[in-house]
Amino acid sequence: MQIPFSSIKREKKEIEFLFVQDNDELNIKGSIFKDKDQLVCMDLSLKGKIEVDCTICAEPFLIEINEEIKLKVSDKIVKNSEFDSLNESYDIIESLDCKIDFEEIIRGEINTIKLDYFKCKNCQEKDKKEE
Repeated sequence: MQIPFSSIKREKKEIEFLFVQDNDELNIKGSIFKDKDQLVCMDLSLKGKIEVDCTICAEPFLIEINEEIKLKVSDKIVKNSEFDSLNESYDIIESLDCKIDFEEIIRGEINTIKLDYFKCKNCQEKDKKEE
């Protein structure tokens, strides 16, 4: 789902959609609006299941996630000096094609989560037996 940057207004709009890709399935809920600096602010909740690989044996398995993300999207390049004043508690994303691509943003968040350390049940049980 893509939304033109120019169509986002200052008043908060509630959004909700289902994101499905391969074995990942997330319910996305939240709000979207433009702030005083004309940046698009997104406060989103990601709930559902994603497939990750076990760090020990590399077997894929599903985990439940319940993540809150706060993003600001800029339609121009944000310089380092501007970044500090914009940062607050939001992550900054640059969207130079003047569109907000929700699927790309959610894929990026999922990929960040997948970089974490995960152990499948089998590897957890092996660790318990060795103790």
